[in-house]
Amino acid sequence: MTTYLGGDAGRRVLDGQIKRGEGDTIRAALVMGDMRGSSRLAETSGREVYIDTLNQFFDAVAAPFNRNGGQIMSFIGDGFIAVYPCERHRSQSEIACQAALAAAHKASARVMDLNLRRKEQGLSDIKFGIGLHVGNVMFGNVGLTDRLTFSVFGSAVNEVQRLQTLTKKYPHSVLASKDFAGYCGANKWLTLGNEELAGIKQKLTVLSPDLSGALALDEDGAPEPIHGRRSDAEQVMLLHRDAARMAAGDPSKLQ
Repeated sequence: MTTYLGGDAGRRVLDGQIKRGEGDTIRAALVMGDMRGSSRLAETSGREVYIDTLNQFFDAVAAPFNRNGGQIMSFIGDGFIAVYPCERHRSQSEIACQAALAAAHKASARVMDLNLRRKEQGLSDIKFGIGLHVGNVMFGNVGLTDRLTFSVFGSAVNEVQRLQTLTKKYPHSVLASKDFAGYCGANKWLTLGNEELAGIKQKLTVLSPDLSGALALDEDGAPEPIHGRRSDAEQVMLLHRDAARMAAGDPSKLQ
């Protein structure tokens, strides 16, 4: 179950929280990632090439955010959203934000390594954008009465999505809010300015982290797999299958 839905969401389903509207408000470091140029790639390449490139992107960029306290909540087309839940006091927020920043460093290094190998194969570079933020979000079960999913919602989610989009404007692949950067200690940041974000009342101070110290791949050099590689639609289908089995009193068949 946690393979399909992530750690917290999977546990909540197993605990019986499968009704629409059930959930909590949590504080979390937020990550929104997106692959650049995927629309053009889909138009100019075959299905197998496109899917393979997308999976390479997820292996390189998304995987680091699915460990060390991070959880990928969902894959959205050529992008993803991840959270690092934390308690509502500074020390836990620092741990969450610094873990997310470390994952951004690793993702950047992994893409650099991946693009070197792609260049040797005569393939184009994979480019990406990542937004980093922190705030309170609603974590819950939403959708139709017969089709539900766990995810995170709220103004902080909208803000991190807008931050990620701003990577198209600036020559930086990773952008963060001032609130996020404030929890990251002595890390070096470049302040880019105050931005008006669509649908957000207050301007957001946007910064970019110094990624020059990004480390290389894992010690063994092996790619970190994205568990299951199932689409959101498949995850929802499996959620309802398992929920039906729970309602029938047969939790032993859950996967």
